[in-house]
Order: sequence, then C-alpha cells, then structure tokens
Amino acid sequence: MATITFNVDEKLKQEASELYSRMGLDMSSALRLFMTQSVNLRRIPFEIKVPEVDETMFDENGVLITRERQLDTKKWISDFADKGIIPTVTVDPKNPESVKQFFEDEDFSEYEDMFND
Repeated sequence: MATITFNVDEKLKQEASELYSRMGLDMSSALRLFMTQSVNLRRIPFEIKVPEVDETMFDENGVLITRERQLDTKKWISDFADKGIIPTVTVDPKNPESVKQFFEDEDFSEYEDMFND
C-alpha cells in the first residue's frame, strides 16, 4: 500500500471530513473511492451529495427551496432592508407597543390575551 501526502486548506479538510463522515466514509476511503472510479472510468467519476431535503425545504407550491434560492432570498431581503424599503423591526411579544408597531393597523384582537398576561 502506498502513502499519498498533499496539502489542503484546513477548513476544506474539516468540511470534507464532516461531509464524508455523514456518508459513512473516512477521508482515506473517500479518496480511494474517488481514485478507483477515476481510473476505471478514465475521467472525474461522480458527484456525491448529502441529501438535505425535508418538508420545510419546499415552498407553498411544493417547489424545492435550494440553498442557492435561500441565499438569493436572504440577499434580496438584505438589499431591500439596506435601502430602507423593507423596515426591520424586532418584536418583543411581551411588549404590547412592540407588537402594535409591528402589526400596525392589522386586527389581531382575538390574540390580545396572549400579550396581556
């Protein structure tokens, strides 16, 4: 058996190690698998992904909300907030004035007893 040594960014090594671990592989096994398949197929062989899908990752129309879409949405909201188009408000549910400021003229009187304890 031969030993291969190479340099890699510490953060990349840690992230890859965590990813492979979730797949049930250690670093050596993952790299050996990659190299074996590369030789057998004579190309970069495949993509291994950790499935990260659950019911909370679908929008109201059943469309998958990808990580890229999540980041795009966060950036969009942040950009609008930076321009003052979307006001950012922190709501303290125990403070009736804070709740009133957040909801403005919306009528949620059926929930008043939740905020008046």
